[in-house]
Amino acid sequence: MSDMPRYTPQQLGQTAGDKARALTAADLADFTRAAARVGEGYSLRNRFLMWIQDPKVSQVAGFRAWRQQNRRVRKGARGLAILAPITRPSTDDQSDRQSGHEPDGAAEGPRVAGDRPRRIASCKVIYVFDISQTEPLIPCPRCGQSCTCPSPAPNVAGTPASGEVTAMLDALAATNDDGDEQP
Repeated sequence: MSDMPRYTPQQLGQTAGDKARALTAADLADFTRAAARVGEGYSLRNRFLMWIQDPKVSQVAGFRAWRQQNRRVRKGARGLAILAPITRPSTDDQSDRQSGHEPDGAAEGPRVAGDRPRRIASCKVIYVFDISQTEPLIPCPRCGQSCTCPSPAPNVAGTPASGEVTAMLDALAATNDDGDEQP
């Protein structure tokens, strides 16, 4: 996997912005179907990033998550680059919300009981793999072979609301050449 392309968050933002500006109605319909297949476990922006790298994306997980599901990523498979938030303890909730840099529209990260609120400080690029890039560690109980049958509980979700998709695509299309959002 040494030849896997490595992206920076800015490069991913630029690629997504370029694709968002060039979308056709057919592309939008295709993306909406793909986003529903992937499910709500990933932000709409990350589902868009997955789709522009693999339009047939369906069920995704990280390397370790596939191992926990008794599947292994095929040797040489190229991961789909997405953005993962890096959170830090919030020092001042009001100033964090006014900073304007809130990837995927989230102002705070997860909270633990008794813990200070957290804010998204930045993002890093991580890689996930589609089920078509994996194979079972043991023969499939459905067909008895090494196949890509969906796992018993695939990520099933409804189609994202068109307003959500439009707002996300407008934000992506408004990025400048550095991958930063325009004011």
